[in-house]
Amino acid sequence: MNADALHRWFLTCHKRVAITSAVRQMCGSDDPDRIGTHKEAALKRVERDENDVQKIITCFKSGLMKDPFAEESDSLSNIATGVVLPADEAERLLASEEKAKAQMNSFIEQRLNTNTVSFWNAIPNLKINTFSSMTKKTTIKSTNEKLVTLIGDRDLFGRLPIVANVRQVNVRKILCYELSTVPYALAHTDGTLRKTTKSLLLQILENYVTVEPRLASHPDMPTVQILDAMALVQSLRFAGATTFGEMATKYFEVFTAHYQQRCHRLDVVFDRYWQLSIKAGERQKRGEANALEVRIHGASTPVPKQFAKYISNAANKVRPSAFLTETWIEMARQRLPADKELVIGGGATDGQLALSIKNGECTKVTALHCDHEEADTRMLLHAKHASRDAQRVVIQSPDTDVLLLCVTHNDEIECDELWFRTGVKDRLRYIPAHKIAAGVGPLMCKVLPAFHALTGCDSTSALSRVGKKKAWKIIVNSKVHQQHLVCVGQSPDVDSVTARKAEAFICSLYNVSNRIPTSADEARYLLFCQKAQSNLQLPPTSDSLLQHIKRANYQAYV
Repeated sequence: MNADALHRWFLTCHKRVAITSAVRQMCGSDDPDRIGTHKEAALKRVERDENDVQKIITCFKSGLMKDPFAEESDSLSNIATGVVLPADEAERLLASEEKAKAQMNSFIEQRLNTNTVSFWNAIPNLKINTFSSMTKKTTIKSTNEKLVTLIGDRDLFGRLPIVANVRQVNVRKILCYELSTVPYALAHTDGTLRKTTKSLLLQILENYVTVEPRLASHPDMPTVQILDAMALVQSLRFAGATTFGEMATKYFEVFTAHYQQRCHRLDVVFDRYWQLSIKAGERQKRGEANALEVRIHGASTPVPKQFAKYISNAANKVRPSAFLTETWIEMARQRLPADKELVIGGGATDGQLALSIKNGECTKVTALHCDHEEADTRMLLHAKHASRDAQRVVIQSPDTDVLLLCVTHNDEIECDELWFRTGVKDRLRYIPAHKIAAGVGPLMCKVLPAFHALTGCDSTSALSRVGKKKAWKIIVNSKVHQQHLVCVGQSPDVDSVTARKAEAFICSLYNVSNRIPTSADEARYLLFCQKAQSNLQLPPTSDSLLQHIKRANYQAYV
């Protein structure tokens, strides 16, 4: 800043004020009689503001909106939108006045009294976020992960043969180590798990049967429909509703339409969301950390406009689950026909509860109380319970994992027909899981969870450049591998024998020479000798693969 210009500005300040006052007098703008009334004080505007106040008062008096001050909560939330500020941000916001006063006193002491800091130095930002600043979008540039990996491989694998020749280093022993910060065969450069296309497994299983666009009507065959509640919410989003009350009503109308398909019982199953979860990494990848929590004060609470971002936060799934459950119970008591039943599992505040609602009554279903985290597995429990009174069970979900579980546990559910409903619009179809189970055989049915976990699912890594189709061709044509993988997932801990059998299956997924490798380390060496000059083309080391097998074993066990 120019010091001379600043001094001139201070010295002429009084002259500029005098000139401004003289101009106002000439124009008559300082005469109060010539100044019109402010637009906010106009008669129509005052009347409109008064009507708005009366609407708010009526909203509270009628019970349409709950009193937000009556709720016992330590969190700081927006009364209008229900957005909850994170605890650390709320603490800084509430202490902003004290921090501002402390900064002001520091400014006076350091810059005016003692002159230890220059008066013109920038004032440090307190970095206190508000409700509006917390919702701003931030853009992060990402590095091309494949480019980083290939550059590292070029430098490493280009020097390795030279070093081995000059210094007489054992290449086989060197390749027993990953030679990178993370095992590239299982993880990306930032440490996140590699993913594969799960839907390919769905297509593979569909090829064993003929799918149906709709179910045949059988008046003498009692049918039960089981729905994944959060999948329904994700597909319908806010259903064109402006408030949570309207949204609950529209959801209720959608899923109760299944009663018209000769269905006497409908099960709606919710997920549960734990802070310590095997799926925490997958949820973080889907953007959960970027969404703020929103508290639902009542039916009139507005639905956030960015619904996809809102629902990505686990806390914003727990609150709607409890609200929807409570609302649907009241609706079902009043609207359900006498011969229909609605069963809700996992949606109440106590996630273990399951409730049966009929016209005018609501009771607990003790047999369906469970501690399952995901609706994927809980729906199978509901199917087993429903099969006692129904010959046909239909499970609706967009997830490949659910079909896999249906095929695996078809014999345990013990119903005549077990159908899997998936897809939307013209892709809507019914897949006979009971026929798939008969087509793949009982041994392969038992192997499916272990196969899916080892080759990549939501909570386990996929193998780089090894997809579901290639792995399926190998496992389905090898009775030996099928018998070996049956042992995976039988207990939470994996023994050395089971680990070796799983390692042998993983090694078979790579195109090694005619020699059958006995371990992943040997497979790495053989592939390296075949000029596989990329770390992505090599299997993980035996040590890294053991950790992957342990995680897959635990997932299959769960």
